[in-house]
Formats: sequence, C-alpha cells, structure tokens
Amino acid sequence: MDTAATDAPMKANSEVSTACDRGAGIVHVLREEVVSLRVELETEKSARRKAELERDQARLAQKTAEHALSETRQQAEQAIQTAEALRKAKESRAAEDRAEQVTREAAAAQLRHLTEAMAARRSLNLWGRLQLAWRGE
Repeated sequence: MDTAATDAPMKANSEVSTACDRGAGIVHVLREEVVSLRVELETEKSARRKAELERDQARLAQKTAEHALSETRQQAEQAIQTAEALRKAKESRAAEDRAEQVTREAAAAQLRHLTEAMAARRSLNLWGRLQLAWRGE
C-alpha cells in the first residue's frame, strides 16, 4: 500500500503536468493565432491604405485630365475664333480689292467716255470751223 499511496500523488502530478502542457499548448496556439490575425489585420490595413492612395491618385489624375481637356477646349475655341476672324478679314480685304478694281474700271470707263466726248467735241468744233470756212465766214 505504500506504493499505491506514493503512486497516487505522482499520477496527480502527472495529470496536472499533462493538463498544464495541454493548456500551455493551447495558449501557444492561441498566441500564434493572435499574431497571425494581427499580421493579417496589418496586411489588410496596408492594402486599404494602398487602395485609398491609388483611389486618390486616380481622382487627382482624372481632375488633371479634365482640367487639361478644359484648357484644350478653350484653346481650340480661341483658335476657331481667330481663324474665323482671319477668314472675315481676308474676305473683307478681297471685297475691298474687288471694290477698288470696280472703282478703277469705272474711273477708266468714265475717262474713256470723257476722252471720246472731248474728241467728238473737238471734231465738231473742227467741223464747225470747216463749215464756216467753207461758207466763207
């Protein structure tokens, strides 16, 4: 019986030790799980920050592109207006040139008519003098 009495505390110690080892194993596994979850959480936070940064960069790029498009449209409108003004100026200049040419042609025609009229008058005056001279006057 002595052996049984000394074996009982050993068995109790052995059971406590086994239970302790199991508890320590569970604690170890839980700590590893906590570390793993923390790493996963940090990874997800990092991924979220990266996604937010990329989103912000995309928004900035979109705003920049919209601003560039707006400026390009304004420049295109200015170019169209300038081209229209140049076309009108060229048309105006062409109209002025045509008017000047018509005026020159009209002046030349008037000068011809005047020259012809003067020549006819001289001719009539000469004819009149000839008639007078013929009549003896």
